[in-house]
Amino acid sequence: MLWNPRPAYPAEARRQGWEGIVKVRLKVGSDGRVIEARVATSSSHATLDQAALSALQRWRFAPRSLGSSVQEFVQEVVFRLDPR
Repeated sequence: MLWNPRPAYPAEARRQGWEGIVKVRLKVGSDGRVIEARVATSSSHATLDQAALSALQRWRFAPRSLGSSVQEFVQEVVFRLDPR
């Protein structure tokens, strides 16, 4: 994976004290670009889910050198107000 910034913590979620874990299923093309991103497991807060989706859709991965197959995997995004 190339360097990709963490999703921004939504201001509303901070104010409300919302935390959660979002699992996002990604399909990545051989060029390293995200083809599809969808929530596999919700954080129970739509605001956090959307922040994770928006960020991960912009992520880039190392291009695949062999073939043109699509990679599919789940990426976990953790939103915590107090780092533990």
